[in-house]
Amino acid sequence: MATLGTEAQRNKRKYNREYSKKYHSLNRDVCLKKARLYKQKNKDRLKLYYKEYYKKNKKIIDSKHKERYGSKNSKKYYKTHREKCLLYAKHYRSKNKESISLKRSTTEYKQYMQEYSSRWRVSPVGKVCLNNSKHTRRSIYRTTDITSAWLKDIKSSSNPCPICGVNMVDIMYDSAQKTLDHIIPLNKKCNGQHIMSNVRIICRQCNLKRPKDGSDILISRSI
Repeated sequence: MATLGTEAQRNKRKYNREYSKKYHSLNRDVCLKKARLYKQKNKDRLKLYYKEYYKKNKKIIDSKHKERYGSKNSKKYYKTHREKCLLYAKHYRSKNKESISLKRSTTEYKQYMQEYSSRWRVSPVGKVCLNNSKHTRRSIYRTTDITSAWLKDIKSSSNPCPICGVNMVDIMYDSAQKTLDHIIPLNKKCNGQHIMSNVRIICRQCNLKRPKDGSDILISRSI
């Protein structure tokens, strides 16, 4: 009798799964709306439930997460779906601009970035990248009229930022950090020079936003 009962229960579960799949496929929008409303009404209860569930099954969840989203699997997925990943990243940044800027302004994020950059510089890949970049920069810096004293004077005197008008600060990894910017970039496409007339001090945020091909300056000069 016990075996018959277990078989009947299994068959019932299978039927319920198949029926729920069919119903969801036919009424997808209705199901999603119901799920959203339920989540909105029971936010706190669901948070507590997820926390308790994670505490109980932490090892199993972490192992599954590593198998699915480990460094090797994520690299393979990025190689095969590069364009999809980039589009998703752009869409996410455009939607969550305010939350990203708030996160980056925190002291915890800045400390994390400092630790990450120091670890990367010591790593073999980081050392090779830094040596290559230094070599190219040295070859450009050989023919220059800029001195260290002149750079110090510019950094101390230049404030606010000439692009956005923010009061700049000498704090590492801050959005308003003072950074050296080449008006015409030093890459192979633009062939800019490291000279006084091609140098200015701008904030870190504006420096990161600037296009690598220097199209913002070239377009304004052409006009």
